[in-house]
Amino acid sequence: MQFEYIPADVIEKTRKLEMIQRKMERDIRMEKEKTALYMITYKQSGNESVHKQEIAFRKNATAMRKQLESFCRGNGLVYYPDRIKIMEGEDIYLRTKGKNDKIALSAKAGNLPLTR
Repeated sequence: MQFEYIPADVIEKTRKLEMIQRKMERDIRMEKEKTALYMITYKQSGNESVHKQEIAFRKNATAMRKQLESFCRGNGLVYYPDRIKIMEGEDIYLRTKGKNDKIALSAKAGNLPLTR
């Protein structure tokens, strides 16, 4: 069996592109998590300003996803939709506890517990 030699500069370029792709995916997941937390808070409080923030985060996440897809197409990378999926429902709070506590609990209706 004969192996094909891959030049070091090609490997380095590919790694840099993949690192950028992974960062973009992490940013999208974080934006989606914010969206989910605001949606839960809105459902519990009925606060319209929280709902507007949730919509803004959702639009931003969608724009970021489109930018990621374009980046992947333009650089010959594979777009993996599974990498930007997040947990759904109230269980998301358990995964993001600490990261988004201030965001999730900032409704004007008061500090609302997001777990059952």
